[in-house]
This record gives sequence, structure tokens and C-alpha cells, in this order.
Amino acid sequence: MSFHQINLRSTYCSEVDSLLSDFYIPALSNSISYNRAVGFFSSTMLTYALQGLDGFIRNNGYMRLIIGEEVTEEEYHAIKQGHDLSVMFGKISVKWDSIIASANNDLLIHRLNILSWMVANGRLEIKYALRRKGMYHEKIGIMKDSSGECLVFQGSANETTNALLPDLNFESISVYPSWKIEIFEEYAKPYIQRFDRLWNNESKNTVTVPIPSSHYDQIRQFYKRKERPEYIEEEVFDSIALRTGVTTEPKLPISLGGNFYKLHEHQKEALQSWLKNDFSGIMALATGAGKTITAIHAAVQIANSSKETKLAVIVAVPYQILADQWCDVFSLFNISPIQCYRSKIDWLPVLDKEISDFNLLRSKRFMAVVVVNKTLIKEDFQKQMNRIKSNNLYFIGDECHHHGNERTIPKLPQCRFRMGLSATPWAVREDERRNYLVSYYGQKISSYTIDQAIKEEVLTPYQYHMHLVSMNDVETENYQELTLSINRLIAIRESGGSINKEQLDGLMRSRTRLLGSLEDKFSRLGDILDKFKVNPHTLFYCGDGSTESDDYEGVKRDVERAAKILDSHGWKTSRFTAEETPATRQRILENFREAVIDGIVAIRVLDEGFDVPACRTAFLLASSRNERQFIQRRGRILRRSLGKEYSIIHDFIVFPSHYIKNEIAKDLVEKELSRAGEFIRVASNRDDLEHFAQSLGERYGIDFESVRNTYVDLEA
Repeated sequence: MSFHQINLRSTYCSEVDSLLSDFYIPALSNSISYNRAVGFFSSTMLTYALQGLDGFIRNNGYMRLIIGEEVTEEEYHAIKQGHDLSVMFGKISVKWDSIIASANNDLLIHRLNILSWMVANGRLEIKYALRRKGMYHEKIGIMKDSSGECLVFQGSANETTNALLPDLNFESISVYPSWKIEIFEEYAKPYIQRFDRLWNNESKNTVTVPIPSSHYDQIRQFYKRKERPEYIEEEVFDSIALRTGVTTEPKLPISLGGNFYKLHEHQKEALQSWLKNDFSGIMALATGAGKTITAIHAAVQIANSSKETKLAVIVAVPYQILADQWCDVFSLFNISPIQCYRSKIDWLPVLDKEISDFNLLRSKRFMAVVVVNKTLIKEDFQKQMNRIKSNNLYFIGDECHHHGNERTIPKLPQCRFRMGLSATPWAVREDERRNYLVSYYGQKISSYTIDQAIKEEVLTPYQYHMHLVSMNDVETENYQELTLSINRLIAIRESGGSINKEQLDGLMRSRTRLLGSLEDKFSRLGDILDKFKVNPHTLFYCGDGSTESDDYEGVKRDVERAAKILDSHGWKTSRFTAEETPATRQRILENFREAVIDGIVAIRVLDEGFDVPACRTAFLLASSRNERQFIQRRGRILRRSLGKEYSIIHDFIVFPSHYIKNEIAKDLVEKELSRAGEFIRVASNRDDLEHFAQSLGERYGIDFESVRNTYVDLEA
């Protein structure tokens, strides 16, 4: 085992090299010791720091790992004096749980298996580096072979998933071998000395502490077999990187999310039903069941069905954030869609040229477009879309319930292939929406309910907790006034009279905001958090209302009130609203997944189509009566990730402040219990909740059994 046996270069960069295959694997396969220092404690950091160790553990190599961890200046001084280590270790223990839970692909699972095996066999020692300001963030590696030769490397390769793949971030490292004496003395030795100072806790402004035995125990539990993990590093990495060459044709991926690609049975059955229905219909697949993958899989199969096939795919989505997500998934299938949802100056000339090439060139057999609904119905896009022959067009309506109206349906293209996607295409009383959607997409041809998804472990089971809140006198008065006004307009409409629909919608929105902004909700949240430890991967859904209060220095939005309460209880959170840029949202979600922040305080924007599988717990502060909204929110929470065995939902149920014998109070209770009934219906703690809900209904003369099934057929 000697470094002289490998073709070693002075620098490596991801533009022309695979850092894993060209450097880490050959170098570590010839190493017997490995010192590694990296910053920012997260699952992606471990993914990066542990790459290439297959051959190293075959050599019974010994590794020392330093991990940077962020602390406040006060915590730093306390730790340096030997105080509060248990508090700091408690926080890091939560991070280890988060990292293990976020191991959601074969590559990270394999590397955590190696980490666990090395700890269990005494082949790995870990320490934390704590800085007085900021965090330790160097990236140093020191390898030694059996002949005593040494390799030191350092560079820009960072702790992100993108750094792993050669076609994403531009990354580079420099390598200094010990046999190049002058270079080694000048460049390598300072890194060795720096690592030694860190390891021995002799570095200025940095405290280095060993990890406690309890943290080693956490790591050992991940891989419990005695034999070392099998040698699969390069095989799994190559499958993720898709190193089969780039083509201009769409193709099915070798892997997806780090796992080898395959459809679930419910996806296969949905596509078979779509085929039997002459390539049309609505797929009502539960949120999290893979609607996007199913639709793109169909596109690839159609495009590759014959060398003569020409196919143009148009995907219409309600929001830009969903459009970006579709483009990301398309890229996994070797498809680069035209993005028709930013400046028209950018996309219109590109779309015009691509359609011209598609229509005129035999070699141009495939194209894809992602468009938001707002652009879809505009004249400029309509003209371009109508240039494509209907026999060559495949239209996908994501969250297609947005299309179920008289304004949008006439704007949808005539095409050979059409697919509507929505977990809830129409609600129980939405006959008009249903008729519009069926007139274009055809009937609902497949259904995959949340019951099935939980039973077949596509989604996680969940516990449901009800927290009763009430209205104060002012809120009760406002609620009754709004409800009376709403009821008057509805009565006029039902008797055949003419009403101002915008006025009715405005009154309903005001009532919804009122329920979302109840003072007791925020007081109750504070009470719950008093007994609830800070828990990463938690979502807080708020309404879009605001409240005027002396305590909040004038008007304060609900999302700001919730964030302030969380901050006072020691939670690190970020707001996730329509105001944040797409780049900011992506950064927030990454921080959420990596437990850099503990929670997200969200308004609406996470309701449809957005993936947050790391979420384990959710607080539903907004009292939504929109069946689609709370069902979509439930689906967001139940998405699977490795180590996530179940989810927890806390729901705030609004009841009148005191016994009021009137129809308004009874109507409020019925609606709240009907929503709770849908959550209770498939909750893992259903038996504990049913008697409680029944007793609540009895206070107002309501039979819980008669209202609980209101929404059962939403996903059927």
C-alpha cells in the first residue's frame, strides 16, 4: 500500500475530474491513517467527509475527524472554562438524530454505515471545533500510507450535495505529497501543524472537545452488523452521477434520490389506467405519492416509443416555486425544459425558436415547456402553443383543480395526450369545478388515497393532537357579524337573486383571517412550547391575517407573532412566505433539512406541491375550512425520509368562548369537528381521540359521527 502506486496529480477540479473516483478512492485505498477536518455539522458534511472510505476500512485504517460546530460567544467562553458542556452536547445530540434521520439515499446510508462500523470497531475518533466567533470552517485532509509517505490536500470542495457530482458545482482541491520535499515543507506542513494544534486543543480562539460516549452510542446504533459494510461506494456514486454520457433524448434515470430508480405499484397502475383511457384522465394521487415522477415517466416512454415519434410536453403549474421544482425533476430524466415563467423577454424568443425547430427538423423529436398558469392563458404563450400539432402535444396540468373554471378551461390546448394531477381535484360540494375539469381532462382514472399511502408505507403514519382555543368577546362579536352577512348573501344567491361575488368572497376571507388570528391561539402556542423542547424539523402554519395590539406595537402579522413567540422559547426559525425570493426559499429549506434552523413559519406557499420530507412535526395555527388546503398540508407533513417513522400534527380547534345556543355557534363547531374528523380518521391514535371529539360535539347537540365523514370522499 503506497501512494507511489497511484497516478497522483497536484490539483483536481470537478470540471474535468471525479473527485471521488480520481482522487479519494485511490488515495484512501492506499492509506492506513486519515486526519480530516471539516466545518458545518450536517448530513451533507458527513456525506462529503466520509467519501471514498471503502478501501480505507479494508486496510483497517484509523481516522481522526474534527467537525466544526457553531456556538454563541457566551457559550464559547463558558465551554472554555469547562462549563455548560452538557447543554452544548445536548444540542449536538439532536443534530446527530437529525443527520441519521435525514439519511434518505443509498449513498449517505452507505457512508453512515461506514461511520457506524468504524466507531463500533474503534477505528474512528471524533472531536468538535468551537469558535469564539463564527464557526470552524477549514477543509483539511491528511493521509499516510504504510511506508510513511504523506498526502495533504485542501481546497474549495465544500460540504454540499452538489459538490459530490461532477456536473454541478465547480470544485477543486490541491494535493501536496511528502516526496515533493520543498512543496511539502512550504504548503503541507502548516496544515499538518494546524490540525495537530486543533486536535490537541491548542489553537487560538478555537476550543476542541472530544465527543461524549453517548454520541458514539448514537452512531453505533446505525449499523449493527459485525462484518464491515460491503464495497459499493463507486457503484452507487456512479449511478447517482449518471455517468453514462449525456444525450439529447429523454431517458429514465438510473437512480433517483440516491436509490435505484423504479416506479411504485400505484404509479404503474395509474399509468396503465391512463393508457386504457386513451391517454387522458385525472390522477388523484395522495400528496407525496409521486405524481410528478409518474407524469414525466409517461413522457419519456411516449417519446421513446418509436424513432418517428415527435413529442412536445407542456406542464402548467400554479406557482413559480412549483415550476422550479418540475424543472429540477425533469433534469433527472435528461430533459431541460424551457422555463416560461420569468421575464417574457428571456423565454419568448427561445420558445419561438424551439417550436420552429420542432416543427421543421426531423432530428428535433422532443421538447418540454414549464409554464405558470398566469402565463399559460396569455396571448403570447397561447399563440406559440397553438403552433404545435395536437397529435404531438402532451399537456400536464399540475394541481389541475386550479383549471376548473370558465376562464381557464377554454385556454387549455387541444392535444393527443392530457393528464391532470391533483391529490384533491374537487371537493365534495364542488360540482361546477368537477364538471369543468372532466370536460377537458376526462374522468378521474386513478386514485391513491392517504389511507393506502400510509398502509403501503409511501407516507408515514401520524399522531394527531387537538388543542382547544376560544374566541374572546370582541372576536365573538366580529365573527357573528361576518357570519350573518355571509349567510344573508348566500340566502339571496340560493333563492335565485343576484349578489356581488367579490363581496361574498371578501367576507369569507375576513372570517378566515379572524379565526387564524385569535388571541387564544397564540397564548395556547406559548403554553404548549413551555412544555415542548426545541425540536428540529417542525413546521408552523399560520394564517395571512394580522392583529392590532398594544403588545405588538401596532399591527402585527400572524407569522410575525408566531415567530416572536418561538424566538422567546429558544427556537431558531425562518419565515416562508410569498415575499421571499426563490433562492431564499431554497436556502431556508436546506437549512431546515440540515437542522441549521429548528422550524419554518409558513403562510400558504407550502400548501401545494412543495417537498419538505424532513418535516416531522407541524402546528396548524390557521383554521382553514378549505378541505383541499388542510389535506394538502397534511400531505406535506407525511412525506417519508429515512429514520422518520411517524409524524405529529398539532391542530388548534376553535370553539365558542361560552355556551351559545344559536346556529352560528353550532355551525362553527360542526365545521371544526368535520376537519378534525378527517384528521382523526386515519390517525394512529384514532381510538384515543374519537370519544373526546364525540363529547365535544355533544356540548352543542352535534353528533360527531354525522359530521366526521364530510370529507371522506375527497381523495377517493
